[in-house]
Amino acid sequence: MSLAGDLPVYNRSIIEVLQPDGSTEFRAQRQTNAALNLQMSQRLPVTGGSFFISSALSRLEVNGERDIRNYSSTPLSVGIRQDILRPNAFKWDGREQDLRSRKPPSGSISSAGGCGDRGDAVAAARAQCR
Repeated sequence: MSLAGDLPVYNRSIIEVLQPDGSTEFRAQRQTNAALNLQMSQRLPVTGGSFFISSALSRLEVNGERDIRNYSSTPLSVGIRQDILRPNAFKWDGREQDLRSRKPPSGSISSAGGCGDRGDAVAAARAQCR
């Protein structure tokens, strides 16, 4: 679960306001903007993607010639994120753990001999993943 937000952004500026008689007046305007997003996600072991549920709220306030206060919300958003052109890293990590936990056969040559090392199998599996 993650909670993300934007700190309130405050902006003060001077704007031109055209008057009915054709003259121009300069007036101060203040703008404040803030946002908050709550998201929960779960990895999908079959595909390596993730399932998510999120909710968001944002607020915009403009003070000046006319006061404006605007709220925008996304009460509930549900979706799946899936990398298309990447391997399933979640699945490969599981295979790597299986190789690390597997015991070498009792008659195998030790790593001092330069072959039969479990590290070689793990490195080969990792290289195939990339």
